[in-house]
Amino acid sequence: MKLETENFELTKTLVPDPHNADDRAPAAPSRAAARVVVSLHAAPVAAWLGLLYSVVRAGHVICSDGPWFRRDSHPGHEWIYCVRGQGRFIAGGIEHSIQPGEWVWVNGHHPHAYGPDPADPWEVLWLRFDGPGIEGIWSRLQQYGGPVFPGLAKRSTRTWFSRLFRLLRQDSPPTPAIHAHVASQLAVLLASRDTLSSHEPTLPPGMRRAVDRMRLHSHLPLRVAELARLAGLGESHFTSQFRHLFGTSPIDWLRGERLLRAQRRLAESADSMKEIARQCGWGDPFHFSKDFKRLTGMTPTEYRRRERGE
Repeated sequence: MKLETENFELTKTLVPDPHNADDRAPAAPSRAAARVVVSLHAAPVAAWLGLLYSVVRAGHVICSDGPWFRRDSHPGHEWIYCVRGQGRFIAGGIEHSIQPGEWVWVNGHHPHAYGPDPADPWEVLWLRFDGPGIEGIWSRLQQYGGPVFPGLAKRSTRTWFSRLFRLLRQDSPPTPAIHAHVASQLAVLLASRDTLSSHEPTLPPGMRRAVDRMRLHSHLPLRVAELARLAGLGESHFTSQFRHLFGTSPIDWLRGERLLRAQRRLAESADSMKEIARQCGWGDPFHFSKDFKRLTGMTPTEYRRRERGE
């Protein structure tokens, strides 16, 4: 099957099976079938699951007026790049219009739906992937701009997909090379949001000391009085200033940091619940499990199984 690297023109009409026929749930019967230019599968090397980024499916689809995908939950994450036409993506009760040149990040673990705009059906390049820390990165990016990424370079994007397809076509797709390739695009998406610098408020030196203490030592039993002393403020003044800067209380912010650390440990380690509770700042596994379910809607065991696809 030929793939045109620069313009991605359709070279052959294939069976109408975009993504996976089992996933299809069109909102209404399609007048014409989608055309699949590329459809690739790859089985991740079991020894590297959870340690390196892996791609299990990827493809290139030219749509007509369907199909739509509607899911309550689906393994992994997807990146979809709109080559031309338009699409729509719905998640968290919000509908997004996807334009040419835009990426959309789909977290399969949450209810979602997407498909072509009937008035101008899209042509897309896509992949389904997973790996270490993806849930936390996705969560942070949602806070700073949502699931749609506009304005990325079109030529480099198409070249990126072309290389990904070549890697997946190999008899034994090289796991380290795929990991590096996904990481390179993840860096592009992160840079487009500049999430590591401009989105954290500029902090006074005293407040910076307190926040650094909370971030680096979230596993310790920190108290507001101690943090206020680091900031050179009274407790009430520190709490009100912290809320003004971060939109939440110091205790809730610290709880969020502990939760992110716990999610990483559950997904990436084989440590027991008791050990993870200790590592992440909970005094015992009972309160850890209770807090985790209250904050995420699932128990730590359920979260671990979900992240590992068990």
